Amino acid sequence: MAKLNPSAVEQLLARRSQTPLVTIYMPTHNAGTPPNMSEDEVRFKNLQTRVMGILRASPEVDAQTGRKLANRLRDLADDRGFWESRTYGLAIFISPDDTVTFELPIDCDEYVAVDSRFHAAPIIGLLDQWVAFYVLVLSQKEMRLFAGDMYGLRPTDIEMPAAGTKGNGRKPENKPTKKHVPAPPTGGRPAYFDKGFPLVTKDDRLDFFRTTDQAVRKYADHICPLILAGPESDIEMYRSISQYTNILSGHVPSANSATTPHSLAPSILRLIGKEILSKRRRDATERYGRLAGSAPERASAELPAIQEAASKGRIATLLVKLIRNTADTVRDNKFAVPKLKFFPDEQMAVADHIILQTWRNHGNVVLIDDTSTTPPHPALAAIMRY
Repeated sequence: MAKLNPSAVEQLLARRSQTPLVTIYMPTHNAGTPPNMSEDEVRFKNLQTRVMGILRASPEVDAQTGRKLANRLRDLADDRGFWESRTYGLAIFISPDDTVTFELPIDCDEYVAVDSRFHAAPIIGLLDQWVAFYVLVLSQKEMRLFAGDMYGLRPTDIEMPAAGTKGNGRKPENKPTKKHVPAPPTGGRPAYFDKGFPLVTKDDRLDFFRTTDQAVRKYADHICPLILAGPESDIEMYRSISQYTNILSGHVPSANSATTPHSLAPSILRLIGKEILSKRRRDATERYGRLAGSAPERASAELPAIQEAASKGRIATLLVKLIRNTADTVRDNKFAVPKLKFFPDEQMAVADHIILQTWRNHGNVVLIDDTSTTPPHPALAAIMRY
């Protein structure tokens, strides 16, 4: 099972294999409980039945090839370990010679295709949504830094400052170094220098945050966005002293040291979507709108013009309406989330070919959602290089 990255996608598309090729997209649960696993397995078996129906109805598929594909589908369906750990979606690419699977960091609709090539358009589009970032959970008991991407959060190995070092890097005279640790079970309080927690004075809190900020800046790549999580007052104070160059304007309030990556991730990913991914989509659609008005030869939503430009490597940015925002997923959602959708079969095959040509010619593929009004109606729109 692989996570999406340009190299893995390139390897998939470079494969030379006997045809036909099977493409399956399906939503999955990101919590591997027995009921969730059973539901995911049943969904896959239903899609497996659809694939076999297409293969049996195709006179071009010989019996031996059909058996190879059927065996690969059955092996995947019977692999209990495979279904124990999932993300929000799954992309499966099966040939008579091999099976490749990708975890998707996004919900998706069901989709099946049997064709002479894999339908990889959605995963190519998702590569543009890749964002690496950090999350700093502010707490006087236990400051924590997580690294994140579109698949979720993971702890870092950063060494947070010991409570015996000040922001200027000097230890206070005649005072022993004391670790900044949570309160022991006996009810005692951890110490920052000779002060008990919580730190009451503003100067003490500012000094503690400066020391933390130095550690974060030393550890983290400043190009990556930093997201703050914690009490509103601490977030405001940390912003006032931080020299980190890329702190997002939004934050996650009311988090504390007991916050887990799993509980924190949904709010963080919504914030990334709002402040970074939405901006990327907005910038692309606004540029298309400007060019459509001032230089119409550089912007088109006409399919024949897009196909011709793609074949000649002229597309700089391709806008594809393959995202819809909805709370209707396989899990109970309180908020609308982005979800991959798919065009009807023939339209999807055409779009897939154009997207693949654009990507191979080093153009950008930007997935936009169904709320975008630029372009007003078409599923595809292109910004040309010349």
